[in-house]
Amino acid sequence: MVVLRTLALLTAMAFLGGCVAPFPPELQAENAGRVEEVLADAYEEVGEAYNGEVAVSEMALAGLANLATVDPSLALEQSGGTVTMSLGTEPIYRFDKPAGESADEWAEAVSAALIAVHGRSGRLQRIEPRRLYDSYMNGLASALGGNSRYFPSEEFYAYLYAAIDGLVDLTYVPVAEGLRLVSLDRRGHLDAAGLKTNDVITHIDSKATAGRSRFEVYSLLRGPVDTKIVFNVLRDGEALPSPIVGQRWLVEPRSFTFRRTGGVAVYDLPVLNELAAGALAKSLAVETKRTDVGNQPPKGILLDLRGEPPVPSNVVRSPSVALGPKRRDWSSLGSYIDAGFMAGPGGSPEAARALVTAFMSDGVVVRQRSRQRGADTVIEAGGIDPSDQLPLVVVVDSFTVGGAEIAAAALQDSGRALVIGAGTAGSGTIRRNVSLHNLGIVNLPWAFAHAPSGYGIEGRGVTPRICTSLPGGSLQGLLSTLRRGEGLIPDAQLARAMEPDDTVAIAEQRALCPPDPDSDDLAVALGMALLNEPELYARLMKQGRSS
Repeated sequence: MVVLRTLALLTAMAFLGGCVAPFPPELQAENAGRVEEVLADAYEEVGEAYNGEVAVSEMALAGLANLATVDPSLALEQSGGTVTMSLGTEPIYRFDKPAGESADEWAEAVSAALIAVHGRSGRLQRIEPRRLYDSYMNGLASALGGNSRYFPSEEFYAYLYAAIDGLVDLTYVPVAEGLRLVSLDRRGHLDAAGLKTNDVITHIDSKATAGRSRFEVYSLLRGPVDTKIVFNVLRDGEALPSPIVGQRWLVEPRSFTFRRTGGVAVYDLPVLNELAAGALAKSLAVETKRTDVGNQPPKGILLDLRGEPPVPSNVVRSPSVALGPKRRDWSSLGSYIDAGFMAGPGGSPEAARALVTAFMSDGVVVRQRSRQRGADTVIEAGGIDPSDQLPLVVVVDSFTVGGAEIAAAALQDSGRALVIGAGTAGSGTIRRNVSLHNLGIVNLPWAFAHAPSGYGIEGRGVTPRICTSLPGGSLQGLLSTLRRGEGLIPDAQLARAMEPDDTVAIAEQRALCPPDPDSDDLAVALGMALLNEPELYARLMKQGRSS
C-alpha cells in the first residue's frame, strides 16, 4: 500500500506542463486527501525502517507540537482521548484521537488539524507550504530515539552534490555576534587568507551570520570552486579595518596519511569512508612491494584507527563531503540513500568492508541484526588482499567509532590482526535514510552491528586483545609482560555477548580495557615495537588464537 501510494504521488508530482498540482499540497480543505497521503506515507515508511518501537500516535502528535517553532503562540494539549490546539489562550481546533495506531486514521485526523490551524494562524499562512511540512517532519523525527534527524530536501541535495561546488572548511561556535572560529581548514587555506582561531565572522559576502542555522551558514560558505568569499571579522572584540578575502575550494573526503617508520608501513585513518579505504588498498599494493633505504620491504603494517575527538554540541563542523567528485553509480537518489549517507565519521558498514578487504580476501566483516524485515544480513570481505598478509597491528581507542569499530572487530576476530589500545566508542548502530517523497530525509537507526564472533558493538565497543589504557601502563612494562606470555585478554572475554541494555555486564566489559583516548601514543609505540620484534608478534598471534 505504501509503494502504490508513493508511486501515485510521485506520478502526480511529475512534470506534466501547467496542469500538474503543486507539491507539497497547500494546507487547504480541497487538498485534504493529498495531505493525508503525505502524512500516512511518512508514518508507515519511518515506522517500517526504524530499529525500535514507535507508535504512529507519537509521531503524529510530535509533528503537530513542533509547529510551535513556527508560531510560538500555538500549543497542543492532550486530555484523555482528546487533542486541543490553541492559539495563545484560545482553543482553535479539537479532535478525538483515533482508537488505534492506523497510519491512515491518524493521517486523516492530523490532516484536518493542520488545515484548521493553518487557517487560523497568520504566521503559518505567511510561510511557504514546504517549510510547514519541514517543521512537521522535524517534530515527527523527534519522536524517534537514536539521534534521529530530519533533513529538508534542499539540505540533503546540497550535501549530496557538495563535491560539484566549492566550500570553505571550518569549525565554529555560534555566538551573539556571528561565528567564533574554533579551528581552520587542515590545508591552511584560511590561515593563508588571514583568518585566525577565535576570530568572529560577522558577515559572509555582506550577509550577517548571527542567528543563522547550520544549513544557512553552510549555504553561505558553499559556491563554485575558486570563487571569491569575503569575511567581515571581529578580532579580540574589534572589527578588522578591512574584510578578509579568500577562495572556495573543492573539499575532498578525508583520507589516510602514510609514513614508513623503522621499517613499518604506518597508515593513519582518523575518518573512515569508502574512498579512503579504497585509496588505502591501492597504496598497500604499492607499499608492500616497495623497499626502503635499506633495500628492505616493510616488516609489517600499523593501521591507526584512532578517531577524532567529538565536538561539543554547540560546535559546528562544516560537513565533510561523503563521496567526493568521483562518485560511484549514485546518480539515483534511492541508491544513494541506501548506501548510508551521513553514516558519521566512523564510516558505514560498506566502508568497513572496503577497509577489511584491503587486509583479507574473505571472511565475515559484520553481522547486521534488526527487528526490521530485510535488515538482518551478513557482510563479507571479498577481493584481492593487497597486504601480502604482512604482520598487522590495529590501534584503537575511545574515539574509534562506527565503521572503524566494525573493521577492528573483523580483523581481530579473524585472527588477521593484533588489536592494541583502549576500548572503542561502542557506536554499533547502523543508520538509514528514509526519503519522504521529495520533502526530505529522515536519518534514523536501522540495525545493530555485531562482530563476526557474535557480540553486539552498540554500547559495549570492541575490546582490544592488548590493553594499554589500564593505570600504570608503560611501554617497557607492557613489553616485559607480553614477553613472559602474559597480558593478552582471552578470546572468551573478547567475544563476550550481552544485551545493549545490560548496563552491569557492559560496565564489566568496559572495565577490562577502559575506553580512554590514547593521547600519549602508548598503543602506537607498543605496536611499532611488536612489529619490530617479529618472533614476539608471531607468538602473541598464535597465543591469542589458542586462548
